[in-house]
Amino acid sequence: DEFGEASSWIEIQNISYSTHDIRGCFLTSDRSVLDKNMSAPDRIAKMSLVPAGDARTSVTAKQRITFFADGNVNRGTLHTNFKLVPGEDIFIALYDGNGVDLLDSITIPASLPAGNGYARNEDGSWSVETAEALTPNAPNKQVEHNKIAEWKSKDPYGIAMAILSMGIVFSCLILLFV
Repeated sequence: DEFGEASSWIEIQNISYSTHDIRGCFLTSDRSVLDKNMSAPDRIAKMSLVPAGDARTSVTAKQRITFFADGNVNRGTLHTNFKLVPGEDIFIALYDGNGVDLLDSITIPASLPAGNGYARNEDGSWSVETAEALTPNAPNKQVEHNKIAEWKSKDPYGIAMAILSMGIVFSCLILLFV
């Protein structure tokens, strides 16, 4: 965070091509807010307000905003009033400013290995990612594949590579002959 302390964080990405203002929306990790019989004021009391007055809460096209789930709201607008507790299922929800309409939610499984994160992929699915691949407020790093190592593992003696390369050379020679 801005103070150099490591804490759990929640990243919200605007996947559209228009700007969305999330000022006045609510974040929560309390699953009890899903109770449809709960009144809006009771539900809001269990949530963390995304306050107005910070330009970062107006999320432009394809941009992200990161909230620190450290329970220290006195550290700034991007800090929540709740902490995420590892070792148990973690519910996170984003509610509209009325405190009633659920915009999005996710439950992170307790089986998430320490030091890893839960990230949404481009296709909308979720996956466990290493800490090195996760980058707050930026696209997650893509793991580069080493093509040479991949070929070596699939063809340890080079037989397929030799057949492929000789096939290309002889095909070119035949084409030149014709």
